[in-house]
Amino acid sequence: MVSGGRLAHALLIALSVFGGVLMSVQGRANAGLAVEESSAFYSAAWSFGTGFLLITIVTLALPGVRRGVRGFLADVRAGRQPWWLLLGGTIGAFFVFAQSVVAPVVGLALFTVVGVAGQSIGSITIDRLGVLGMPRRGLTWPRLGGAILVIVAVVIASWPELGVASAWWLLALPLLNGLLRGVQQAINGRIRADAGSGLAATFVNFAGGAVVLVVAALLAWAATGRGPVAVSTPWLLIGGVLGLVHIFVQAFGVRRLGVLILGLAMIAGQLVAAVAIDLVVPLPGTGFTWLEAVGAVLAFVSVAVAAIPVGRRRAAPVSPPA
Repeated sequence: MVSGGRLAHALLIALSVFGGVLMSVQGRANAGLAVEESSAFYSAAWSFGTGFLLITIVTLALPGVRRGVRGFLADVRAGRQPWWLLLGGTIGAFFVFAQSVVAPVVGLALFTVVGVAGQSIGSITIDRLGVLGMPRRGLTWPRLGGAILVIVAVVIASWPELGVASAWWLLALPLLNGLLRGVQQAINGRIRADAGSGLAATFVNFAGGAVVLVVAALLAWAATGRGPVAVSTPWLLIGGVLGLVHIFVQAFGVRRLGVLILGLAMIAGQLVAAVAIDLVVPLPGTGFTWLEAVGAVLAFVSVAVAAIPVGRRRAAPVSPPA
């Protein structure tokens, strides 16, 4: 019989995998919208702006979420929480913008796997050092093995493109964003702990990102004189909704699973969904290779390895420095 704690842990991992799937679907929607609009700024601003509008409606409707947001902002004003926690949304804004710029050029799968490499490195570092107020977690062999496996999965999936010199400057964007994803997850988890609500953390995240992207879109409009155009494919407008659910999953699961396990679970969902999208509804000029399928399988294996429980003494969190 499976214990309640193990079942809850498995369900959280499954939820995180689903959150990763939503990231790839969001990437396909945002990249497709950027192609139709001929502007990554408009695509990114729409995605974050609609997400912010929805989470604002939810926040106004739920008194507990409003109290959480007010309490967190009061702690920031009083100096009990650092002001830079408000910048977590800018990392999400950068991610959405990078989706809109890079994916239409190199494909969603390659965008995803390069970001995965950065995310694995960033997540394991945050878990080990306990930065941003996150609990420190020892670097057990299963965690290290899972991180190594997912990097191997990235290399295999992206092998045909690794020699394309013209793509390197584009690939730097998802790599940097992947490194920052663990930071965003940790920030969202810290806000959730202070506010007592994952929805409150989601509101703070979308507020910061929406401001940055809407201002950027307005500046692009003023500079080019070309505004947004009507969209011929309505489903491309759902990026904000998907991002809203994804950020909530992050904030809800990060302190329970840790940045590394949460990140690996989302990576598995991301990579598998990216492969499926490239196979079924690829972006123009992109496609599917069997190496991407191998990488997706390895990504799932990496989650299973990293989630292997170890003995109590070995699994105990590392004590913070005196």
